[in-house]
Amino acid sequence: QVRGYGGSDLTSAFAALAEDPRATAAIVITDGDITYPNDAMPYAVLWVVPGETTAFAPPYGRVVTMPKS
Repeated sequence: QVRGYGGSDLTSAFAALAEDPRATAAIVITDGDITYPNDAMPYAVLWVVPGETTAFAPPYGRVVTMPKS
């Protein structure tokens, strides 16, 4: 489990998961104010961003928004 605050750098967490043969997917809940590797990971990534729309557009994975209900 990795937690952070705005401006978090998730690079080491992504790298650790890339070295773990059990990792097949990661779910990242973020406001988009993060640093992450530019290269695609060897596992699926689901980015979950709060709000109705987002400008967050990483070069890999799938981005979904999480509207207020």
